[in-house]
Amino acid sequence: MKGFDNLTEAYSLSPSLTTFSLDKHFLGSEILRTLITRIENKNIPSRFITISTNLISRESTNQ
Repeated sequence: MKGFDNLTEAYSLSPSLTTFSLDKHFLGSEILRTLITRIENKNIPSRFITISTNLISRESTNQ
């Protein structure tokens, strides 16, 4: 079982939950920048944003 976002609760569960960690500040900044750009110019096409994640392996996948 895996989670996403490396929430504090993931470590507290039994077994502790394997999860992915990501740079929330970067993600929020990109979302806000994209939203403002789209509001100012509605003709700009949608785009994909790729961000790095880190796998934090815990007990839920160590079996």
